[in-house]
Formats: sequence, C-alpha cells, structure tokens
Amino acid sequence: MFRVAALVNNALDAALLNPPYYKKAVASGMKVLANVQEMDIPIQHIGLVTTRRFVSNNPDITRRLVKSLLRSLARLFQRRKPLTQRILLIRNIWKN
Repeated sequence: MFRVAALVNNALDAALLNPPYYKKAVASGMKVLANVQEMDIPIQHIGLVTTRRFVSNNPDITRRLVKSLLRSLARLFQRRKPLTQRILLIRNIWKN
C-alpha cells in the first residue's frame, strides 16, 4: 500500500504492483504501463519472509525450504516450453 500512496503523492513515477494494489492505484487515477499477465510472459514471482530468530532456531527447515524452492525453479526453467503451453491452455480454458 505504501507504493500506491507514493504514486498518488508523486513520490514515485512508477512501481511494480500486484493485486489488489494495482487496482487501488488505477482507482486512484494511475495508469497501467504494462500488465505482465496480458503479455503471456511466464514469470516466477514469489517471496519468502521470515525472522532471523526463526532461521536461527530452525536451520534445517530453512535450508530444506530454500533448497526445494530452488529445485522447483530449476525444473520450471528446464521445462519452460511444455509448462508454458500447459499454463496457456489452462488459462484459455478458464477464459471460456
């Protein structure tokens, strides 16, 4: 929400926004420069957030989580074309 407020107050010229924040920005009069969803560009967009205390107290869980995420990303990029085709097929089915 801070990025939307910064855009509205002219503190930022542009920002990358995810739902529902981009809808709030548009409702506030901002214009969408590009919508990646409409561009059929397969992207990986995920973030992990934790505390230092959790990482310190749970190093094995932390290591396994990061390792599994990296393995899934590697697999995604190794099989990009077949995966992209499946995603687009599913998306087209949902549209209809």
